[in-house]
Amino acid sequence: CKTRLVLASGLMETALGEARCWAHPSDAGPNAPIIFLVCGSFPGGSAGVWGRSLCVNGTLREGGMFDYIERCRNELGANVVVADPNVSEEAGRIVAGSETPHRHLSTLYSRAIHKDETRPIAIVAHSYGASAVAFLFKDKPQCRARIKAVALTDGCALYGSILKEEVPPSGSARLEHNRKYAPAAFEDDSEAGAAYASVARNFVSSSEPAGTPLPGRGPFESVSAGHTSHPATTHAATEEVFSFLKEKL
Repeated sequence: CKTRLVLASGLMETALGEARCWAHPSDAGPNAPIIFLVCGSFPGGSAGVWGRSLCVNGTLREGGMFDYIERCRNELGANVVVADPNVSEEAGRIVAGSETPHRHLSTLYSRAIHKDETRPIAIVAHSYGASAVAFLFKDKPQCRARIKAVALTDGCALYGSILKEEVPPSGSARLEHNRKYAPAAFEDDSEAGAAYASVARNFVSSSEPAGTPLPGRGPFESVSAGHTSHPATTHAATEEVFSFLKEKL
């Protein structure tokens, strides 16, 4: 899928120090919004992929980001940046700036967004990507004024909550690793949480029609994604997600 990001979507692999992302090589314009696409699914959350199982058992249109990339450019006139948050090691060595999905997104924001820019930013994040976005709101307070919309598709934490992760009593090597490199993800920050909640909508797995309000489903405004399968929520909610982005941008 990373090769297809270049060949089919026209994105360019871009270095973030030792980490990587994929972005449009040409600017859509000085006022064009910037949209980050983030998949936090583990395993299988590679750049360009919303759901690996759907790419294998369904279609690339269902499991890949390619439809989103095209629509972001054509319908929103946006510059698209595709994160690669699950590459934390290469050849047994920690990738600096991408030690966790949280650190990767923070590094990506720092490198992609100039502090003097004013154009709006939106994020579409699937699964554990929601927790990486929560860390961004804590780690980079300046992003709170710039991010106008966060569309989550079945956004979640591995344990605890999106706004404050936890390590389960039974232990978890992955979460211990994340806490070591991104401790703020495991701490309270009411201001960051309020800022995040003010711009976020979570399209959650549900048998209800897409867009149906589902109060009480977490810390954010929640609506049905229109599908009960976690990996399928991003594709199922496509029309509702883009309606939300157009409303906010």
